[in-house]
Amino acid sequence: YSISVAAVCNQQDTSEWSVPVAFSTLCYHTGSGFFEDFEGSSLPECWLFAQTKLGTGSGSDRGAACWVLNSYTSYTNNSKKSIKAQQSKAGGRYIAVLPAMNIPTANAYDVNFYMYRYSTTSTVAATKLKECINVWVNTTPDTIGGTKLGSVSTYAKGYPVVDEKGMYEYYYQIPMSGDVFIIFEFEAQNGTAAYIDDISVNLSPSCRKVKDIKLDGTTTNTATISWTRGENETQYLVNYRYISKYNEVDPDTVYGNQMLVNGTSCVIENLPIGDILDIKGSVASYC
Repeated sequence: YSISVAAVCNQQDTSEWSVPVAFSTLCYHTGSGFFEDFEGSSLPECWLFAQTKLGTGSGSDRGAACWVLNSYTSYTNNSKKSIKAQQSKAGGRYIAVLPAMNIPTANAYDVNFYMYRYSTTSTVAATKLKECINVWVNTTPDTIGGTKLGSVSTYAKGYPVVDEKGMYEYYYQIPMSGDVFIIFEFEAQNGTAAYIDDISVNLSPSCRKVKDIKLDGTTTNTATISWTRGENETQYLVNYRYISKYNEVDPDTVYGNQMLVNGTSCVIENLPIGDILDIKGSVASYC
């Protein structure tokens, strides 16, 4: 917007218009859902970026410039770009605020995102494991008086613990309704950078996906996998397939099966003995 002001002394006497002053109001997202994949040439225009707390010790206080676009595909969710919070002084806090949006009903919408988790070596101090991304919701574009939905460490052995480095999906249900701001806060410990991709806000699913699928162990012809339940499911459909490296007749043949299980683990049986297998699988919730 651009405004100018003129003084009115009486009906026949007014001043010249003042020099125009330009300003912008906060952006407001309309529509049934929100999605940002950071594939543009610059940071999203309608976001607010700021440093809210100074750090201490070695490293840098980066201000709003802490947040930049990343184009290294290793730190994206199978895309070209993501958003990056740069390594910064311990204790520094940096926020990236989404445009204001209307949430019609409390506890009915999720904020979903992908975040890169670094491998944790013996040289990573315990304090650096506390480096994280905090996710907030508030009626104002800051964390003061807001509700923290959760935290994810930049390191695999921080909270929540994962087995290896890589991109992981996370979601939090939004406990508020009305016009709100969703805020991603980088809590730095001068450890490393944080990478986030594919942020979305949508209706909470009626049947949630399982989380943290992992391999628990193998024998000569079996493999045991487990996972963390989604929310209110009663059973799970496990789908798996594998390619035998020693199948000389048809090395590209894909073998597989499905099984319905009640618990949060299962044993894949009757695998070829003395073979090298490339096994892939997925788990779906039955609610």
